[in-house]
Amino acid sequence: MSAITFYEITVPVFRRFLTHLQEILDYAEREMDSQGLTEAEIVGARLAPDMFTLGQQVMVATFHATLSLATLKGEERPKLPEDIESFAGLRERISATLEYLDDVMESDVNGTEDKEVEYPLFSGPRRFTGRTLLLNHCIPNFFFHVSTAYDLLRNNGFQIKKRDFLGMTKPGEEE
Repeated sequence: MSAITFYEITVPVFRRFLTHLQEILDYAEREMDSQGLTEAEIVGARLAPDMFTLGQQVMVATFHATLSLATLKGEERPKLPEDIESFAGLRERISATLEYLDDVMESDVNGTEDKEVEYPLFSGPRRFTGRTLLLNHCIPNFFFHVSTAYDLLRNNGFQIKKRDFLGMTKPGEEE
């Protein structure tokens, strides 16, 4: 068996969980009336006053998925749709991220483990190796924000399960 590659731990993983996140968001959009919630209430929901909204959680998850790979490739971050206040906007942002992931080749990221890169943080740019960028920063942040988006929907009464998060079922369908 061969060693796992940077490509394997990024592109297919980001793709899988963003696809499942989109399915969960689609379910929430279909079911929002039955929950007595508006689109603005759902997309603007927070778990705590100092936390990001659902829309911002999706924004940051897609940010880490695209910027981590662009950084390893030595490219500028791709421009993504900026509307994070509607289901349509979130759908467009996730779709644009998935399209970007489609264009990432194995040769773009494999072999960048020891590459020195600069990554923009809110506190300013920070230097990483490819390995520390992905394993200690981008992948954990990606999962934090995808999980928090899921948690926000659960907290608002949507009947989604861990199996929906993992993509083992479709939200709203019987197992």
